[in-house]
Amino acid sequence: MPDFSLQPGGFGTGLAASDVPIWITVIEEWNTCQPTIGNNLYVATVQAVYNATS
Repeated sequence: MPDFSLQPGGFGTGLAASDVPIWITVIEEWNTCQPTIGNNLYVATVQAVYNATS
């Protein structure tokens, strides 16, 4: 996992960051082998604070 509180330097690097809220999203697609229009989708999302200092 990168440590965004330290700026690595170099071309195209962004700013340093701490206490950044991020969202992790997973999209799952499956088929039940029954006649349907399209597959089934399931979406799960969780919010986390990346590189929290407190």
